[in-house]
Amino acid sequence: MAHRILTICYHLLKNKQIYIELGPHYYEERKRTHVARQAIRKLEILGYKVVVEEMDQTA
Repeated sequence: MAHRILTICYHLLKNKQIYIELGPHYYEERKRTHVARQAIRKLEILGYKVVVEEMDQTA
């Protein structure tokens, strides 16, 4: 956690920017997207054609 805070501070000072809160679910969504891209890439390497569609959340 400390490393993440120091990294944020470094980039803010280096680029002369202000801190913008990304929200409580930012990292969960980022991880979800990363895992999905990894899975698609692995399937394509195995020779599959992948079409991604969002599932209906009402069920």
